Amino acid sequence: AEAAEVKFIQENIDLAIETFEAALMVEYKTDVPVVVSTDVARTMRIVGRPDFSPEMAETRHAASHALANAHLSLRLHDPANAGKPVMIMAGVSGAAKTTNLHMEVKDKNRYAAIIDTNTNDAKKAEARIRTLLAHDRVVHIFYIDRDPMVAFKFGVWPRFQKQSERRPVPIHRHIENANSRNVVGKLIEIFKKGEYVHTAVASEVFNVPLKKVDKEMRRRAKVINFGIMYGMGV
Repeated sequence: AEAAEVKFIQENIDLAIETFEAALMVEYKTDVPVVVSTDVARTMRIVGRPDFSPEMAETRHAASHALANAHLSLRLHDPANAGKPVMIMAGVSGAAKTTNLHMEVKDKNRYAAIIDTNTNDAKKAEARIRTLLAHDRVVHIFYIDRDPMVAFKFGVWPRFQKQSERRPVPIHRHIENANSRNVVGKLIEIFKKGEYVHTAVASEVFNVPLKKVDKEMRRRAKVINFGIMYGMGV
């Protein structure tokens, strides 16, 4: 079944992307499909395809990832998104990431893409970030910390009970997602050791692509970073 679904996506990519983007805008209440979500790809419904429905969500893994990756690639290669940063969301299922995204990020269109994920695997997260950096993108991590049991009781379970939002999250997967707190800590350690933090800040401050940041811009960004670290303020 998985192979047939992936083949369907490949042979009907325009229909799949159109349906996916429409579902994303409804789910995240945006006027453009800026968010990338495998959950939405897994649970969306394609007319005439009974295997593409919320009821069949748990059987659709490869196809949902293929569709989400195709959507992300389109967002990154869209000339209208050139130079825009990418946000990676992090936190257990039920952590209220979407709710906090709406409250804290008013201008979502400033991002080329907002990747809604749990970020529970350090190696995969690091590889994804390095791939985005290779595409000359500044990366922001939007992490929502919530106790996994509280998230399950007040987030995952109530959402599952709503007929329109049938998104089953097996207990073992929810437990795996709880590792996102540790992963975020590891990512901070990995990237703060290099020059990336200073380069990224310089790119934002001087409004230039990462590759265009020179030594003087990076030097001034270091002053800003260490000033903030030691209470200089901005």
